[in-house]
Amino acid sequence: MIALSATTASGGRAMVDGTGAFVALELVSDLLPTIALVVTSGFTSSATGPLPGRIAFLNAAPPTAAYTNALMWFLGDGTAVELAFEGALGGPVPFYLTGWASLVVFGLWLVVPLSLGYRWFATTDL
Repeated sequence: MIALSATTASGGRAMVDGTGAFVALELVSDLLPTIALVVTSGFTSSATGPLPGRIAFLNAAPPTAAYTNALMWFLGDGTAVELAFEGALGGPVPFYLTGWASLVVFGLWLVVPLSLGYRWFATTDL
């Protein structure tokens, strides 16, 4: 929201852009794994078997999921995230679904938008 508000000239526009970004990142991102699963299963009515790792990553990539997974990893014994995905995947957990990866994804959600917002704000003529 900070990055988007730095690109607008009014507070109202910043609020609309920030709310839209939240809706896009949180609500729409919940639909992406389902859509990807339907597409990869050949548009059949039901997909059976273990969940592919790259589709499971779509569940772990949104900001709230990355925060939750990183928090579970940091406050837990370090295996909570892996155990949660192991049951859905039906086998070993890929490196991009581990607790460390969740921490990196969460860090990217913190650093990248703030860096972009700072850069846009620094180049704006006040």
